[in-house]
Formats: sequence, C-alpha cells, structure tokens
Amino acid sequence: MLSVEQVSAGYGSLRVLWDVSLQVEEGEIVSIIGSNGAGKSTTIKVITGLLSPEAGRVSFEGRDITTMPPHMRVERGIALVPEGREIFPKMTVQDNLLLGAYTVKDRHEIEERLTRVYDIFPKLKERERQLAGTLSGGEQQMLAIARALMAKPRLLILDEPSLGLAPIVVIKVFETIERLNRDGVTILLSAQNVYRALEISSRAYVMESGRITLSGRGSELLSNPYVKEAYLGV
Repeated sequence: MLSVEQVSAGYGSLRVLWDVSLQVEEGEIVSIIGSNGAGKSTTIKVITGLLSPEAGRVSFEGRDITTMPPHMRVERGIALVPEGREIFPKMTVQDNLLLGAYTVKDRHEIEERLTRVYDIFPKLKERERQLAGTLSGGEQQMLAIARALMAKPRLLILDEPSLGLAPIVVIKVFETIERLNRDGVTILLSAQNVYRALEISSRAYVMESGRITLSGRGSELLSNPYVKEAYLGV
C-alpha cells in the first residue's frame, strides 16, 4: 500500500533523514519507534506531503506521490493525526469534525461519516456543541483521531498519539487504534511508547539518528535484546 524508498530529507542545510525505506501493507499496523529527535515526525511529514524529500520516492497504492500536494494525498486516502493533536480550540467539536471532511461535497455522505465517528467515540457526540478547547487531553486526542477519520482514510497515520496523556487514557488510545484496524483501516504509527506500539503492531521499524537501524515483527522486536535494553529498560 505505502512504499518509502531511500528517502533523505531535512530542513534547509540540516539533514534529518538518510536513505529511509519502509513498507506498509494493506491491513497492517506498522510502527516507527525511536526516541525523541530520531526522525519519526520528519518521516511522516514526507509521507503526508508536508515536507519535500531531497532524494528518494514515496508511493501509495502503486502511484508515485512524491511531489503530490498534501490535500491530494488526503483525497487519495491518507489522513494524519498530528503530534500535539492540533485541534481548533475555539471551534466546537462538530465543527472540528466537519473540517476533516472538507474534501467531501455530498452532505449525506458527511452525515454518514459523522454518524460513524460518533459511534466510535460516543463521548464526542455528547460534547458536539462544546468548544474543543474545553475538552480533556484524552478527549482532544479522540477528537483529533475522529477528525482524521472524517476523511475516510484507507491509511491512517498517527504521530505520537499517546504523548502527554495519562496512562489509563493511553490504554484507551491504543485500544481505539486496534479497533480501527479491525474495521479495515491500515495504520502507520509513530511512537515513543515502544512497548504499547510493538504490542499491537504487525511489523515495526526502529529509527535512530534519521536512519532505520532495525525492523521486524512487533513480537520479535519486543523480545529483541537491543530493543529491550535501549527502549524498554530491561
């Protein structure tokens, strides 16, 4: 479904990624794990079109999208839940959700999508007229995920979805990711929460200093001695 081939990228004269390659097959949950500053978010910016690579290629469903603008990638089925949520705090919950369907012109289709996300996140239905900025951190994260789902993505990308959340909320977030995957959404996940990410992942990539240094099945990496020592404190 998604192929990143030998991508190098950075900001001005600062190189962040070196020859990054990864694959995401339809139906998988794939994680990119690593510490803060490893290059995970930069990789996601390249995939979503927010940053142009200096070299390499990005393909989605067999089509080269390396130079495709972000809105066209959304139309093709890629949606992002950004790090830090980036909701619109002075807009209502429902208006935030409607922004996620900005490419859809059919009002009936928009209503169907709203019904679906409210079914997944009933708390958002209860608060649909409430200003998004008044929600708890966990509710804001659910709103950010729901907003991305309004685009009806085939590939959902989540950048650090558990960052800054209470442990009990983190559990809920990862349970939601698993549910979405069971419902047919392919997932690419960037996470510092290594244990939770590997626990639910079909496959995963370890990123360090802008390079992929290790890859394998999630269960395999959970028992990998290096991963256990470097990321799990074992």
